[in-house]
Amino acid sequence: MIVNRVRHHHDSIWGYGATNFTFPRVSDPIMLQLQLQFGHYGAHRCPWDSCLLLHGPFSNPKFLNDDIINKTKLTFIKERQYHDSFSALREALVSSTVATLSDTDLRDIAHVMHDRGTKSLCEETRANVEEGKKFVENYLVEHHDVPEADARVVTTKWYNEVVECRLYYKNNGREFDKLSLQGGMMSWWETRYCPALLGGDKIREKDVVKFFNNTGVALDKTIVEVQGYDMVETLSKDAREWRDTSTTLVFPLSGANITSRHGSGSRKPDAVLMKQAPHTDTFQWANFISVMEIKYHDSSKLNSDTISYMGEIARLVLTNQINRRYFVGLNLLGSNLSICVHTRGGSSITEPIDIYRDVEKYLKIIAWFKYADLELLGYDTSISEKPGGGIEMRWPAAESDAEELAAMIVSVIYNSQSGIGRSTRVMGISYIPPAPPSSQHSIPQVEHLICKDMWQNINLYSDAKIHQLLEDSERVDKAKLKLDVPDTIEETAHEVELTKSLYTLWSASPGWDADIYGKYPPHLPIRDERFSLDPVIFTDPKSGESLPDTTGSILWGMAGTVDPLVHLRTFFRTPAIKCTWFSCCRELLHCHLEAYRRGIIHQDISDSNVWMWIPQIDERFAVPEWIKEQDGKTHFRMAAVDPEWFPRRPGVAGDFGLVLDMLESKSAANGVVTTGTFPFGTSAENEAPGVTHDLEAYIYLIWLIGVNFKGPYNDVQYWPPPVEK
Repeated sequence: MIVNRVRHHHDSIWGYGATNFTFPRVSDPIMLQLQLQFGHYGAHRCPWDSCLLLHGPFSNPKFLNDDIINKTKLTFIKERQYHDSFSALREALVSSTVATLSDTDLRDIAHVMHDRGTKSLCEETRANVEEGKKFVENYLVEHHDVPEADARVVTTKWYNEVVECRLYYKNNGREFDKLSLQGGMMSWWETRYCPALLGGDKIREKDVVKFFNNTGVALDKTIVEVQGYDMVETLSKDAREWRDTSTTLVFPLSGANITSRHGSGSRKPDAVLMKQAPHTDTFQWANFISVMEIKYHDSSKLNSDTISYMGEIARLVLTNQINRRYFVGLNLLGSNLSICVHTRGGSSITEPIDIYRDVEKYLKIIAWFKYADLELLGYDTSISEKPGGGIEMRWPAAESDAEELAAMIVSVIYNSQSGIGRSTRVMGISYIPPAPPSSQHSIPQVEHLICKDMWQNINLYSDAKIHQLLEDSERVDKAKLKLDVPDTIEETAHEVELTKSLYTLWSASPGWDADIYGKYPPHLPIRDERFSLDPVIFTDPKSGESLPDTTGSILWGMAGTVDPLVHLRTFFRTPAIKCTWFSCCRELLHCHLEAYRRGIIHQDISDSNVWMWIPQIDERFAVPEWIKEQDGKTHFRMAAVDPEWFPRRPGVAGDFGLVLDMLESKSAANGVVTTGTFPFGTSAENEAPGVTHDLEAYIYLIWLIGVNFKGPYNDVQYWPPPVEK
């Protein structure tokens, strides 16, 4: 689980490296169906009001309320930037004998008049006002029992106030501008303010971005007018704006395994939401709060393409932002605007609103993306940028009455390229424990730890629980009786001497070498018990309470079926590097046997899950990159290699997320049954998983390393592509 190099960029940390991420093979057909569905970002449609991220009682800041939305709308109407035909219809109907109709009924009438009236007027070559008026009169009489005389008065008044401003003279007669009518007969935005979204031509993304940002500026003005000038500082503190990126290729720093005609993983998002800053031509997936995809009209084909494309966008955002829990984006097809939410366990899309008709809903969307707390937009508040620089992670201590523990993220040493499923991310962190009261003046000692962040199926054992099984010394005696495992794993005197010399050279040891039969099994990662095992928490928009971060809680009410995942972190005191960075092969099988001595089978042996121990994730213990010189030979970037790398190093096995508990058949650790991960899996078929399958995976691992690496220190052999016949 270790990468080749680490790069720091602005306020984010990136890890590079290939991954062998695959969904575990499962026997449960329901789980298998979920994996296949969400592997392609199968999206659920949900009603607009079901998106509680937007509509929850705690979804918006206190200064944003319906009064702000309504006042902003009235400002647009007053300045004749928005024409609210519904209000005119309401005024006309209320003054008639149908005054008892509710606003909901009136809005339904208005929408039908828009749909059917527009269709009637546009289909007729010589359609005129009188024909359109007659159609609406008949509709009011037949469907709402409005007396004919009242229907005629209401319709005439509404057409005079609303429709006639959308007429133009053509062919010596009065005809409707069909282009203008489509989508705008009931209510519409002036084209000088909002681009024509239903014109049938390609929409210019920069015009849409300008429209969205101008709407945000109008909301700012209303908030300051209502709440007072003190709000200027509040609004400018975390100001956001949409940016046009329709002609900009954005290359990912991680997760670049999607084939694209523009290059591996690169995309041209139509528009992105970012923190307001001086404009620059440099865009990174790390800086995108949200992304909007824009299409010139709404059709089943364009809708399907947009859903698929936004799934790829979500994966790039989730794999390039270490503090991102889920992704929220916007789809604009013609005048239809919808919100999409992508989690590691499924996604959902709201039913679209019409920007022309549903102006209040449109304003609420713009306000939510502009003002909502970043946590509601999918960010993890436990990871943040410190004012003085660096990325800090705050995590609860294991003791319930203790304060939070603060650690600095040094690097991302493994980053899954998948935005769904477990999405494992391994980070190197530095931690300074609080000094005891008796040594307040002592120099604090920095500890170098590993944090594994992942989304685990709630029905399976967590990493922490599995390591508790591995640390249970009583399981050794049980395994002797049930599995006939060896009492000890002998080491030669030469091996012991090499190990001691290495620990002396580095002035450090893994922690399990002092007592091989102690609490911590040799060659397995040691869990740091000072950090809480509780899941990541988030603020629930429904209740305002702090709840476990699960895919079900994020998509509550928005998706009928969600892969049940919970967001967990486990902390270890055993830094390591990927086994392909070996200096000399050593003890790769010891780690496997130590787990088996405790009745645990790994089931996921691969080059990413077999490591070599090092004291800490630091440049002093990193091998320089290989580079290819012009002479065709491969050399280190540095002229000399630090001799500290040549002593043999202890092997470590990690990532026990798919283990099989051989001692307890009903254990929750047995939710996944597999015989390996491709291409390291066993060739056996229709066999129950066993220790020999793990051993076979090690054989494939050693063979593949021998084939694909020219030597130590990850010196990869790049084979030429096969010759096409």
